[in-house]
Amino acid sequence: MPWTAAEAAAKTHKANTPAKRKAWAAQANAILARTGDEAMAIKIANSHAADTSAQDKPVSLADMMTAAVKARRKRSKK
Repeated sequence: MPWTAAEAAAKTHKANTPAKRKAWAAQANAILARTGDEAMAIKIANSHAADTSAQDKPVSLADMMTAAVKARRKRSKK
């Protein structure tokens, strides 16, 4: 089920403006449509919302997924 901008506040505190909430919902829905994995969609959208500079420019789905994989690999090396 697609998420709305209003639901972003319940999923992350980092989407603290209406624009960030809208971007969060769009990103999460795009990832969900592509992968079908709700947990991955939320995690990637949350990580993207944390990067406030990324909210100012469009980011492709491939870029978001690449960043998530890199972050996962970095965490697993610790």
